[in-house]
Amino acid sequence: MNKYFLLAFIVLSLSQVLGRCGTLTLNTKKEITKVVSQYRDTLSIVCLYQDSLGNAISTDSVYILYNQDMTPFCKIEKNEEGDPVCEKLKGKIVSYYPSWSIITLFSRDFNKEYMEVEVGGTWKLLNKKSIHRSCDLRNFLQSLWYTPQLGDSLYSLDRKSIKKVKKSDMTFNIIDVQGDWIKLKALNNPSCYWFRWKNNCSVYQDRLMYE
Repeated sequence: MNKYFLLAFIVLSLSQVLGRCGTLTLNTKKEITKVVSQYRDTLSIVCLYQDSLGNAISTDSVYILYNQDMTPFCKIEKNEEGDPVCEKLKGKIVSYYPSWSIITLFSRDFNKEYMEVEVGGTWKLLNKKSIHRSCDLRNFLQSLWYTPQLGDSLYSLDRKSIKKVKKSDMTFNIIDVQGDWIKLKALNNPSCYWFRWKNNCSVYQDRLMYE
C-alpha cells in the first residue's frame, strides 16, 4: 500500500474520531493535504421545517440533538408564536431564522441510525428518522442569493486583487462553489467575484438570501 495513501487514511480516521470540522494541522506531503481537502468537501446540508426554496418540510416536528455520548444537547421546537427556536443554535449553524422557519445545518453521515450535524465547531447527532431534507452543499448554495455586507472583500477571479463592498444593497447569484469559497455573479451585471463565505464550518452570518 502506498505510504502516503496509508497516512491519508489514518489522518481521515482521526478526523472522524475527534469530530473535527477539517481543522487539522498537516506536516506531510501534498497528496495528504489534497485528500483531506476532498474529505472536507463531502459536507452536506440538512434543512429542518423549511428548505431553501420555501417548501415546507414539517410544521410541528420537535427535534432533539444529541452529544456524541448520546446525552441530549438541545431541543428544537416551536414557541407560542409558532416559530421553531433553540438558543443553543443561534449564530452557530449555517442559517437560523426562526421567524421564517429556517434552520439549516452542515451534516455528514454517521451510521445507519444517526447523521452528524455541526453546531459551533462540534458535531452533534440527529436521528435520521426525524423529518428533514438533506441536499448537496453545492446545489443548496446555488439555489440561493448572496448579499455581502459593507466592508466585505470580493476577490477577482484569479484571487489576486480585492474589492471592498461599498453598497449594502448588492445582490449576487451563486454560480460556483469551491470549498470555503463561492463564485458570485452580480445581478444585471457581468461582473464575477470570489467570496470566502465560510471558514471550515464557521459561516459568515446574515449573507444567504432565501426564497
